[in-house]
Amino acid sequence: MDNPLQEYMREEEITPSELSDKLMVSLSTVYSWIRGDTRPSTGNMRNLARKMGMKSSVLKWKWRKWEEDRINATSCSEDSHSTKEETDE
Repeated sequence: MDNPLQEYMREEEITPSELSDKLMVSLSTVYSWIRGDTRPSTGNMRNLARKMGMKSSVLKWKWRKWEEDRINATSCSEDSHSTKEETDE
């Protein structure tokens, strides 16, 4: 599952480097957002939302939803591994 930033980059056919230039942030910052290590600051979220053509509140909601889905997918994956390990014993 892609985060909202990856979806935007795919739709606009821009690279992380191009996005970092547009938002005037470092390339490592953009990669950190893509991986989900960090979330854009309020100011960067606003600028990003503007570039994406949406309200920052909508982008924040999408970002939170993506984070929740990612956490749930990780939890489900870990649960299935532990269940398999339990049945193997």
